[in-house]
Amino acid sequence: MEACGLRVLEDGFPYGDRTLVMSNPLSKADKSRVCLARAAYNDADIYVLDMPIPDSLFKSCILGLLRLKTVVLVSEDTNIIQSNYIDKRFDVGQNDLVINKTKAKLAANNLIAALP
Repeated sequence: MEACGLRVLEDGFPYGDRTLVMSNPLSKADKSRVCLARAAYNDADIYVLDMPIPDSLFKSCILGLLRLKTVVLVSEDTNIIQSNYIDKRFDVGQNDLVINKTKAKLAANNLIAALP
């Protein structure tokens, strides 16, 4: 719950993460965090995520909780796209798909280690 940014929300419910929410008191951002937490609870090998993720959640959940998992993330966030933690980036154009290894992955292979 904490890695998904839900600790404060959970503390406000009488049964914590076991509370059944019948009405619609959650914001859109909270609903996204709940969906991410549910996915993480499943302990899958592969996660496919197509939702905006704030930097703090990317660091705590994707790079923390799910660090040993395969995560396919659709994002337009340049901080995430240019992150050194990304192994492969798929750039989708109007009529093409380009697969790019990231600087970190290429540096690990000593191909472009000298680049900043």
